[in-house]
Amino acid sequence: MNLVIIIPYLETMSPGQIEMAHSIKELASPDVKGVFCGPEISTNDNFNTDYFMYMADPKRGLDGIILKGLFEYDADYIWFFGDDYITPESLGRLYEHLLSCPEKLPLLLSTMSVKNTDNLSGLQSEMLSLEPETLNGNSAFLRYADELGYISRVIYVPGSIRQHKEKLSSFMGTNWVCLAAIFMLLFPQNSSAKITDMHNITVFGIERDQSQKHWYGYETFLYGIFEVINQLISWQFSFSSSSVNSVSRQIIWRALKARIVQRQEGISHGYANDWDFDRLKLLLYTTHFWFIFSVYHIDFPLRIIASLKRWKRLFL
Repeated sequence: MNLVIIIPYLETMSPGQIEMAHSIKELASPDVKGVFCGPEISTNDNFNTDYFMYMADPKRGLDGIILKGLFEYDADYIWFFGDDYITPESLGRLYEHLLSCPEKLPLLLSTMSVKNTDNLSGLQSEMLSLEPETLNGNSAFLRYADELGYISRVIYVPGSIRQHKEKLSSFMGTNWVCLAAIFMLLFPQNSSAKITDMHNITVFGIERDQSQKHWYGYETFLYGIFEVINQLISWQFSFSSSSVNSVSRQIIWRALKARIVQRQEGISHGYANDWDFDRLKLLLYTTHFWFIFSVYHIDFPLRIIASLKRWKRLFL
């Protein structure tokens, strides 16, 4: 078993990525290598060549890093670790699981969003009592919707992906859509592909300052995912229509909630921008589209609920 952990970053590594690098160093296993893709840091003595490598940035955004990593490294498992955090003992737990795993499976990691790391220990203790859960086919596809947008949440098996290189390359330049395409290629309806949800491994994200723009765009999240689904269906990948609808509803609901919060904060970019309903109408069932259209334009119930939650968080 060997695991490559690719750490893509912009100008500097995030605090969570630095913690991951230290976890790799402390594990000190020849089977686990860290790969940095960003500004040159090979002179940093803390990350020596024993357990770390450097990958030149392909200059094609996050998609370029993902595709290059998947097809360049001869590893059993590849993990792209974004700007989230991992609890220190989690890498060791993952390592032990991979060593004992009878077959190579793409893995999903348990993820939490926490505003304050003081709350993490209590939340994590609840997860430790849960055993890994294996899903396949349609169940795996439905489970996927909750992982969308969390680059750190999935560990891939390159051997199961490489046959789809040409199809994946067609999604270059779409950031999260590339990740969606990878996952959806693996788990169409009735597929024998499996995922293992590792409940006892904690990857978590501190909620970002939404006033800041990031390296991904909401357009690719909101429209691109549905375009990927339609493209894969046209390639004869079989998806249950009810499952596609379920995933679509979850994506749209998250987008609507994010838009409400951003509007309350006076943010004008991201989900708070005007949505392209002409583009969206082509991608959704008519009833779903008009429901979303109505909620988007008559959103005062959601704004009231969001205000109450904000009030409770601030004063209770």
